[in-house]
Amino acid sequence: MTKRNVSQSPRILKIRQDRDYDCVYVDGKKIMLGRTGSPEAEVAFRQLQIQVLTDPSLASLKPEQVTVDNLCLAYLQHAKENDPDHFFGIKTAIEILLKHYAGQVVDTLDTRHFLLLQDLFVQHDVSR
Repeated sequence: MTKRNVSQSPRILKIRQDRDYDCVYVDGKKIMLGRTGSPEAEVAFRQLQIQVLTDPSLASLKPEQVTVDNLCLAYLQHAKENDPDHFFGIKTAIEILLKHYAGQVVDTLDTRHFLLLQDLFVQHDVSR
């Protein structure tokens, strides 16, 4: 059995506290997010997660377990910039997806989850 190269090991971003402020360490660099529990800190953390998920130069920082929430946020940002004509429909579909699968790890979804989601889209008239 070979040893895993630690430098290529993915890391999960974790919020740390520095007095009354939340921060994240990325490559040994401290990034301040905002006051602990504030909406600004939450938004800054989500944006950093999206950047980690979508920026190839930060590949070593990708989380081992991507959640549906993270994936949806990244896709919404992409759709808003690249497909504004369909953004409302995409947003509606993602709201339905998050209502049922928020917080779930993407790798755990299987065929039965997608069949249920397809039925939910039809019920909410978001199907093609």
